[in-house]
Amino acid sequence: MCGAHIVGSGTVGGAGQGWIRGSEAGPRREEILARAFVPGGKYEQDLGVGIASALIAVMIVAGNPAMSQSGAPRDGNRFVNLAGPRPMPGGGEMLSFLLRKAWTSFSSRTGTPPVVDFDASAMRHNPSVTWIGHATFLVRMDGVTFITDPIFSQRASPVSFAGPPRLVRPGVPLDALPKIDFALVSHDHYDHLDLSTVSALARRGVPFFVPLGVGELIREAGGVANELDWWEDVEHAGVRLHCVPAQHFSGRSLTDESQRLWAG
Repeated sequence: MCGAHIVGSGTVGGAGQGWIRGSEAGPRREEILARAFVPGGKYEQDLGVGIASALIAVMIVAGNPAMSQSGAPRDGNRFVNLAGPRPMPGGGEMLSFLLRKAWTSFSSRTGTPPVVDFDASAMRHNPSVTWIGHATFLVRMDGVTFITDPIFSQRASPVSFAGPPRLVRPGVPLDALPKIDFALVSHDHYDHLDLSTVSALARRGVPFFVPLGVGELIREAGGVANELDWWEDVEHAGVRLHCVPAQHFSGRSLTDESQRLWAG
């Protein structure tokens, strides 16, 4: 399901390291478990995990202490997870993976979830979260509006004629988005970093905050990129953005595996 809205006040969080905190309107903060559903219960999905996959966490806090942790570890010119380098799949596993990807590029799939028409008035609530699709969320809180891992293309692929296609259209069309203060990109995989979408948002003056190395892709698409290492933070539009570790990997080809950072 796409186009779901979550409206409330307090702290919005997801599984993993990333959390989004808003200013306290009362004596305590309340956690909102972001869930979307279709009446009748046929389809239901926990959106907390999706929000976490944004991976660069926006922390809106007062008096946050300085972080002393070091940046992301490396092995030569490649970044590695805190748990160490990930084991590489064997040739058979990789071939099977690539064949499945090729099959899904050209074959139709069943199980398409229903699309819920978006509510423009709901997107203006403060705070609110609108799930657009996959890891793309439109978030509004404490007077700022930002978007995570924006992808509006038909395929998550380096080419337009092949690659995994969308099962449903975006829950909110690109041209229906409100004014956006900034965009967050978690890593360089095609289903999280879409260069045509980057170009479209860049023409609207939207700046991007990304992990180390991802900025080159944003700039090639015409955008303005601000790169962060793990545990670095920066202030923008009156909020403070913190880049925290995540367990993943990166790469957009067979030769650049883990050469750009991923973050939480």
